[in-house]
Amino acid sequence: DTATTEIYTLSLHDALPISNDAIFLVDPARDEIYDANPRAINMLGYSREELLALPMSAVHPDEMPALQGFAASVFEQGNGWTDQLTCLTKSGKRIPCEISASIITLDDRPLLLALVRDITARKQAEEALRESEHRFRSIFEQAGVAVGLLDSKSGRFVRINNTYVNLIGYSKEEITGKTWMDVTHPDDVQEDLGNMDDLIDGRVSEFVMEKRLIHKDGSVISVNLTVSPTWIRDEEPIHHIVIVEDITQRKRTEETLRVREQQQATVAQLGQEALAGMDLSVLMDKTVSRVAKTLKVEFCEALKMLPDGVVGQTTQKVYPFLRGMTSVLTEVRDEATADSILERLVEVRKVAKTTVDQRALDLLELLVERRAAELLRSEERRVGKECRSRW
Repeated sequence: DTATTEIYTLSLHDALPISNDAIFLVDPARDEIYDANPRAINMLGYSREELLALPMSAVHPDEMPALQGFAASVFEQGNGWTDQLTCLTKSGKRIPCEISASIITLDDRPLLLALVRDITARKQAEEALRESEHRFRSIFEQAGVAVGLLDSKSGRFVRINNTYVNLIGYSKEEITGKTWMDVTHPDDVQEDLGNMDDLIDGRVSEFVMEKRLIHKDGSVISVNLTVSPTWIRDEEPIHHIVIVEDITQRKRTEETLRVREQQQATVAQLGQEALAGMDLSVLMDKTVSRVAKTLKVEFCEALKMLPDGVVGQTTQKVYPFLRGMTSVLTEVRDEATADSILERLVEVRKVAKTTVDQRALDLLELLVERRAAELLRSEERRVGKECRSRW
């Protein structure tokens, strides 16, 4: 009625000049802009006279079907909201807008009262976020090292890249049902848990550690682990990123060097004791004991470490014999050849005249048995691997 129209009119004219949002009164059915506040005029770059002379379609030239659909929804429901429309300015710039609309009747005309907010900054932030996420996904997937995104509270895998799949043996689908504890060597879990507690509690900003992972096939992988949070200080810990470098080969090389150094030290010590004139029987006793304790693998290779320059009255008898062991041990190719050599040693024992000969035969027998055992374990591992791959 007339009184209601006057109240709406007074309220509208009071609100229009002071609102921080652009306000438009429009008649979608007539494609007409009925009124607008100063903020709307400034946003579009027109004078008041120019703007009110324009049709709605001049501000939404490519979006009239969408705008008409939005208006119909508002007239049906009494109000509505959208952030899918833009406004075209006088300079030709498109402004992404958030529109809240309701119905108002003035001069017996149902009009759309639209509060329009420029959301350019928000849209730019959303686009920057999308680009950032795209770059993250690209770097994540194409990284030359294993990378994983994990839930910091449960420890569950959220995502891993293809390099991580190749490292651990589980598919991306399989790993998402597991936690990092499930694929960590049991002896390394507690240290890792302690580091994660420090990270979550803010005592460290990241951490690096060496640990062992358990491959899907049960083998052990040595890795260097770098863990960084995705949250900033005072935020709730949600996810963290792990970068995993496979250092298995490096660890094996280090262990091989350590064992070789130990072997060389043992052989050198035996050589020095032989040069010092130690009784040959005592020397052989020590040799058997130290070989059994120190030279754990590839005994024939260890024996080759004996220096050619070692001389001495007792060593002249021992050294050629030890060098001869190498050729004997290289004959050990399987359990059958080992048994054959051991049978020959039984015959040799029958003619061995001295304690030194017996001690030397003890050493050779020990080495042959250990060499045969190594070959057997190697064959068992090979057969087991074949069985697993077929299964």
